[in-house]
Amino acid sequence: MNVIRVFTMTLICLLIGTMISWQYKSIDNNNRLVTSQTTSIHALQEELIEQQRINEELEKRLKEINREIDDYAYAKDDMEKVDKTIKKEMREAQILAGLVDVKGKGVEIVIDSIYGFMFYEYKLLDIINQLRAWEAQAISVNGERITVLTEFEWTEGNRCKINGNYYTMPYVIKAILPPENIDYLVYMIEDMFELVTRYYDIDIQVKEEIIIPKIKSEGALLKYVY
Repeated sequence: MNVIRVFTMTLICLLIGTMISWQYKSIDNNNRLVTSQTTSIHALQEELIEQQRINEELEKRLKEINREIDDYAYAKDDMEKVDKTIKKEMREAQILAGLVDVKGKGVEIVIDSIYGFMFYEYKLLDIINQLRAWEAQAISVNGERITVLTEFEWTEGNRCKINGNYYTMPYVIKAILPPENIDYLVYMIEDMFELVTRYYDIDIQVKEEIIIPKIKSEGALLKYVY
């Protein structure tokens, strides 16, 4: 009876010990799993934080690049404006100096003598000054380009010397003007010649397209520059 009891107690103790051992192993495994999971979560958190940092740096760099692109676009636009301004001013200077042909709307004034009356150079200058007052872009007399350096000289034989070349009547004066000034100019020219129409045949026409050539010889211009 005692032997059976002792055996039974021993068996029960072994079973309880085995169960306790399994329980400890289960707890240890669970702890390891929790520790592993915690470690993985921390690693993921750190990786996420690092990725966010990288994204912020990339976003910052992208903004810098976009700003540089905008600055370049503005600079390019400014340079194009400067280039256009320079070209425009250069063109205006060439026109003023008579170095290029000019084409546009304007007037053609033909003056001829009826009874052989002389038409002195100062009368030509009066017309040219009137044209300039109405903002004529380019002027010519008998195909001779008129510039600020042009000299007029009356010579024998009822001839007018312009830029070193001699011309006689009829005088054909051409001028390119702003379209809005043409009608007023025509009125002023007609008024100028109202009292002398008995001596001169005056014909004034508005032309949609007039071509005024550049100066015939640049030497005629350069001799006044140097």
